[in-house]
Amino acid sequence: MNHFNIKIMKSSFLLTALLTSLMTGLTPALSLAQGNWETLPPMPTARTYTAGAVVDGKFYVFGGMMDINTPTDVVEMYNLTAGAEGSWVTKHKMPQAMIGMAAVADTLNGKIYLIGGAPSYFSSASNKVYEYDPLLDTFIAKTPLPEPRAFMAACEWNGDIYAIGGTTQAGAGEVFQTVLKYNPSSPLGWVSVNSLIKKRNVAAAVVLDDKIFVTGGDEEGLLNGSKTTEVLDLTAPGSAWMLLGADMMGNRWMHGAGVIDGQLYVFGGASNGEELSNVEMLNMSNGEWVAGPDMLAQHRMFAYASYDDAIYAAGGQGGGVVQNKFEKFSVVSSSNDRQSGRVGLLYQNYPNPFVGSTTIEYQVTTPGDVEITLHDVAGKMVKTAVRSHHFPGTHSVNLQAGDLESGVYFYTTKNGEGNSITRKMVVLK
Repeated sequence: MNHFNIKIMKSSFLLTALLTSLMTGLTPALSLAQGNWETLPPMPTARTYTAGAVVDGKFYVFGGMMDINTPTDVVEMYNLTAGAEGSWVTKHKMPQAMIGMAAVADTLNGKIYLIGGAPSYFSSASNKVYEYDPLLDTFIAKTPLPEPRAFMAACEWNGDIYAIGGTTQAGAGEVFQTVLKYNPSSPLGWVSVNSLIKKRNVAAAVVLDDKIFVTGGDEEGLLNGSKTTEVLDLTAPGSAWMLLGADMMGNRWMHGAGVIDGQLYVFGGASNGEELSNVEMLNMSNGEWVAGPDMLAQHRMFAYASYDDAIYAAGGQGGGVVQNKFEKFSVVSSSNDRQSGRVGLLYQNYPNPFVGSTTIEYQVTTPGDVEITLHDVAGKMVKTAVRSHHFPGTHSVNLQAGDLESGVYFYTTKNGEGNSITRKMVVLK
């Protein structure tokens, strides 16, 4: 792609951001919000090439390597709602020791999916997929990948899990350009979707504003990382990946990525053989990358996840040493340019009653974070249907009944002033 085309894409991105800002009343942010990294209790097991995911406020870290020759099947959990006063809990071991797999939480069914990976650093990749149930602390084998794949980026949107790029073997394998999609409630198994523009190994992927952002990664097996970012619009079926006009400030792979207050952050990793602790933020108002506060230590190949407007990073490798360090990053907005998301209307789900799935539509009147939760008649929360940043407009979510018992449920959201809106639905089995 030539420089002219890149400038066109950048101009398009900036124009879109500006129009969105004008239509919603947002003032484009001029600088990075003030951020802070803090130390949390370390993991019991130091490890790298691991993976993490959050369900119901609990951060689970799976597998990895304790040294170059020792993979592990250990699973440990930290309750993030406890803050710095919490402690790690050892959970049931994985079905086998694995490194370089992806861990993705499905927000609709509350399960975590472990995808691919490799039994050791020197072995070929695996195509195995496991579903972990945090409530039962159990693993179940699921539909395997069409081909063995490790060190991929992965994310989830509306119950669909995306496995992006990766390689057939650590350090010496073929690098993938392909992207696979999997819905645990669908009989189709894994299906291919549009491939990336570039091959990417050990990249990072997040969902922001109904788009997948894939940052960095090793593009051609050169082991030096990339500055580029690719974007896929999930609301336009069949759409192609777009190369973001604004490059990151430096090459990066084996890193983490997360979302806080509607902004995209990348952190840690490696570049041209150097381990990193620096942080960059993609300013969504103007499409530019800006530097943020460094992590407290160098991290590469570590577990990470976003939860409740904070980013968490655990383990990894820094200074040539396998770590058990656990860090939290949060920000305090430097201006009042962002507001809490406000749901103006919450419509009755359809169909209702329903057997397999139902659709919930809702209107957002101001930009911000939106959460829709499902409760049983006793008031116990059983599922989070929506938890993401939204721009104004009409939105919908498909709710699966697979893990719900027959009966009456209530789905609720709160607007920016804390007032709740609740409707009733009925599940038939």
